[in-house]
Amino acid sequence: MDEECSDEDWEKWLTFGAYFATTYVLSLRGVEGLLVDLKGTLSNNRVENDRYFIIALLGMVKGEHHGRYHLLPTVKITSSGIGIYGWVNGLIDAKARRGITDGPLFSDWSGKVVITSGLDIMMVELLEELFDELPPANVIRHGPPLFPDSVKICWW
Repeated sequence: MDEECSDEDWEKWLTFGAYFATTYVLSLRGVEGLLVDLKGTLSNNRVENDRYFIIALLGMVKGEHHGRYHLLPTVKITSSGIGIYGWVNGLIDAKARRGITDGPLFSDWSGKVVITSGLDIMMVELLEELFDELPPANVIRHGPPLFPDSVKICWW
């Protein structure tokens, strides 16, 4: 990821980061994260707010009778430092530069909703690169070990 990447690759990584930040922070499960709507998210964030913003899921949740979106307010940055707003806003900006203002937020270059297996592959690529950059495990001991010696760890 150190080398220059195309606009398409950059948007792919923004989609990856925004998807995982959004689904983790909002505790979305299964396909719920794929229901985040670009137009709904844009239209529900017209008023600037320093602390939170709105994520719009397409469709209504059981018992709702208004609008076509289920609105989820979320903090811009979690107390643990996850900058969900930065990821989502970066992805929205990348799509806006291409003139895309409607459809699923988490979509591929052609505008189709992403396939989660593709996001899984990106996660593996990222982890492989991070592990390649780390020194051997026996050098990293700055504190207690992550696992006790009795736990046998298999690396494949």
